[in-house]
Amino acid sequence: MRTGLSSLSSGGLPPLSVLPSTDGFPLSLSGLTFYRCNMVARDRFDFCIPSAFCSSSHRQQDKMNHSSSEPEPGTSEPLRYLSKADASAIETELLRDYRFGQQQLIEMWGYACAIAITKEYEPTIYYPKRSSHSVHQDFTVQCEKMDIPFLSYLPTEVQLINDAYNVVIDAVLGPDSDPKDVKEPYLSILVTLKQVKIPIASVDVPLGWDTEVASKEGVEPEVLISLMAPKKCATNFSGKHFLAGRFLPYDIQKKYELNLPEFPEAECLIEL
Repeated sequence: MRTGLSSLSSGGLPPLSVLPSTDGFPLSLSGLTFYRCNMVARDRFDFCIPSAFCSSSHRQQDKMNHSSSEPEPGTSEPLRYLSKADASAIETELLRDYRFGQQQLIEMWGYACAIAITKEYEPTIYYPKRSSHSVHQDFTVQCEKMDIPFLSYLPTEVQLINDAYNVVIDAVLGPDSDPKDVKEPYLSILVTLKQVKIPIASVDVPLGWDTEVASKEGVEPEVLISLMAPKKCATNFSGKHFLAGRFLPYDIQKKYELNLPEFPEAECLIEL
């Protein structure tokens, strides 16, 4: 059996876990999780869109906070890519005006990220910088109580990672982070991840990228999972791109002219 090195949000749902960052975006993640493949002789990492849970009345569920006389946020206009300021403003409104809780948002985003990844991996977590935030500590305890092991250090010999693991899920820093201000231990993590040969899937903003623009100095993911709405740095992203934004209230979609695609049936993410 092989394993996959990754860092991912999943709201404490096994086999994935949430590890929020102590730097930058308050709901970002900071940790690397190693995944062990549960299937014998599985030599590649697959990404999938989950099958529908149901097929009834999903349009009714998506009409959040708006009347039937208002137009729905369709796909006739191009999808909007968010700036750092817009992403921060939307999160603030969700917390303040729509009464979402931080833990609630983390769990919704994490769940969507988790099901974007194939379910055949068992995690081992590398959490380089522990947070004093109670929400982050709660998720850490949940992972520990589920007997998900934590690594004390990240292997610096890249070949060891390539040989032992299937995938890296990069959820180290969030959209509010400035790549020019990235410090240890994240600089060392970036150096290591830029050398791995196994696939990388990044959550929201890849490590080393600015929210506004992609960077060759950062990691080069094969898969990107955007939260709420894609960020400007993903405008020309050519790999597999998933969006976890179905929960956004209609008023916010309309205010920021997000032009999000329709999420089919009961699915909480969609491939762009």
